[in-house]
Amino acid sequence: METSPPPSTLNLIKVLSTSRRIIHNQLSHFTALSFLFILPFAIAAAVYPILQSPLPKAISKSFLYLIGFGPQQANDQFTTLPNENIFLVLTYVLFTVVFSTCAITSITYSVIQGFSSQPVKLKTAVKSIAANFFPLLGTSLLAQMIISACAILYAAVFALLVAGAQLLGFQIDFSSTYFIILGFVMVIPLFLFVVYLHVNWCLVSVVVVAEKTWGLEPLKRSASLIKGRRWLALSLSLLFAFCYGVLSISTNYSRPVVDLDGGSTNDTNHKWMCLVISLAVQVLFTSAFRVLVLLYELVSNTVLYMYCKEAGLDNRAEGFAGEYVSLPVDDNENDPRSASV
Repeated sequence: METSPPPSTLNLIKVLSTSRRIIHNQLSHFTALSFLFILPFAIAAAVYPILQSPLPKAISKSFLYLIGFGPQQANDQFTTLPNENIFLVLTYVLFTVVFSTCAITSITYSVIQGFSSQPVKLKTAVKSIAANFFPLLGTSLLAQMIISACAILYAAVFALLVAGAQLLGFQIDFSSTYFIILGFVMVIPLFLFVVYLHVNWCLVSVVVVAEKTWGLEPLKRSASLIKGRRWLALSLSLLFAFCYGVLSISTNYSRPVVDLDGGSTNDTNHKWMCLVISLAVQVLFTSAFRVLVLLYELVSNTVLYMYCKEAGLDNRAEGFAGEYVSLPVDDNENDPRSASV
């Protein structure tokens, strides 16, 4: 067996190429998991901003026009609808947490089992969610609580400094340009600290699934594994953050703006159909792109974990380079597919 290069040669291209090879060799397996768990989350992420925008109100009013309501009647009917913003937000958060956690668990479990030369079936990957859902959710909440506590403490210290300066007789104009610049400068250390924590904890979800632990232990384990490869982890995070940023910007700028008020019934009907078709196409493309990016992100994090773990065990990044692992994509174990890793 050929030995892999030393860990110093590990780079972003190596992690991404390994991830691409894993996905390509088990395309049907990861496609099924993506349709089950990533696609609903991606569609919700694409639809939610639309529901929060003025577009639903305009569509609702135009629909009332079409079924015979006059302009004043449509406005009166629409204003009687209950305000469901809070319910919408809570539903979206719950939906996102459930499906994203299921996606992280099942996809991470599949990649780990493949690296361990153990066959993985779709049914087994889905079953892994039951054992890892609450540990992963609890660990994620703990990490968010730590980051929030640090941010609140930092803001409290800054507020105390400002209050102390006022007690000493300094006049502070909160609307002045100098104070705004000072506030921006004070936010930079907090931002860098949060980025540092994110880099150190980038393998937390993989540790929870792979090592059957939760709470503070995965946070410590992730920081230990990523030591010496923080720049690689940061590069990986920035790459996917850039992809999500491009997706967000393109979604905001490509959102159709159609005036549905006024005009004849035929005119309104035509505008309404154009708007619905444009929104459907936008949701379709943004959801597909989000599925692809999130799938690569989950697989890449797991691949990075395996490299870091192997390097920690033997001080050499070997053990799975050149191996072929069996990953059946269905319940028929007589027809396995080999994934070259």
